[in-house]
Amino acid sequence: MHQIFKESLLIICATLSIGIVHAGDIELSQEIPSCQNSTAKPLPEKYYSIAKKWNDFKWVEKVTSKDVMVSESGYERIDGSGIRDWFIFGKLDINGDGICDWFITASAPLSSGGDRDVLNTLYLGSRNKKWQRIGAEIPTYMPDILGVGKSYYQQYDYTFSSETPFVLWDKKSKISYFIGYFYTRTYGKPYQKGYEVYIWNAEQKNLQELDKWEKGSAAEKVYAYFKQHGAVDPIIEEGANNIAQFDQDLEDSEARAKCNNPELLEHSSGLAEFCKKSAK
Repeated sequence: MHQIFKESLLIICATLSIGIVHAGDIELSQEIPSCQNSTAKPLPEKYYSIAKKWNDFKWVEKVTSKDVMVSESGYERIDGSGIRDWFIFGKLDINGDGICDWFITASAPLSSGGDRDVLNTLYLGSRNKKWQRIGAEIPTYMPDILGVGKSYYQQYDYTFSSETPFVLWDKKSKISYFIGYFYTRTYGKPYQKGYEVYIWNAEQKNLQELDKWEKGSAAEKVYAYFKQHGAVDPIIEEGANNIAQFDQDLEDSEARAKCNNPELLEHSSGLAEFCKKSAK
């Protein structure tokens, strides 16, 4: 078994064992708090430097602080092939400080047939005109993509969703829960197709994956609420229908991937119970 693949499986099992936040008195809402734009430039500084070097990134110069989502192509992976990475910059408050952040998804084409892999990078906004980057080790002169620096080796730690995650707000504890979703094969997280639940971990300065199958956990309640009511899609303009609904096909894909793996089932009694019910 490939070494990175083996390490990913071990980390998934560890997450299912300890990634538990118990529900307590949780009150979920789709009325998520708004965030203020960072005082920095609309996008991280490195992207303006990249735009000066490569015509594929000229779109960077047109982004404004009012934009809640930017979706553009850039960086031709093989010169002359026309196969380019696709970038989605989604604006949301990741760390709960009231300042808007960027959740970047770099979708890497693996061939001309449409297969893609994913890497996420977080840029936390601030009031001091700087962005704090959280992501895989990538040279500062390169965009946040797979295939450079240590991005492939560190992909597991920075792959949270195929696109910008959905959000639910806990009015009691005043924290956000993020619902990532995977609709494409992701080599960094081979069993991650479907939905995942995260919270911001201030100590680790990263999104922490929770076990949504764990009975009595906050993640279980968040996932159940999402399945019944939907969650906020933060990159939909305010005033539009910005509630994203649960997709049963994604959960079915997750079940096919995880329920046939004894190691995953051993580390999560909740997942094992879900798989037993799904098999009936």
